Amino acid sequence: MTKDEVLTHSAELVETVDIPVSADLENCFAHDPDGVAATITSAARIGLAGGSVEDFTGDRDAPIYELPHAAERVRAAAEAAHAGPSRSS
Repeated sequence: MTKDEVLTHSAELVETVDIPVSADLENCFAHDPDGVAATITSAARIGLAGGSVEDFTGDRDAPIYELPHAAERVRAAAEAAHAGPSRSS
């Protein structure tokens, strides 16, 4: 699924249920930290309570991000999540 498809489907789920929803965001549909942050920002905007930031690159020759890069991706995701909107029950 594309990023837009995942976010659209996730938004439908968020609006349908009264419990927190977390989505499988693959690798946040981006390799760079800014792209990860943008995906997390979009996820928070539609009301997702969480999402995955995986370390799988999709590159057969280098399947896992190097640790410093992976840490930057997680840092960017955490900053975006904490800066974004939150929903109260």
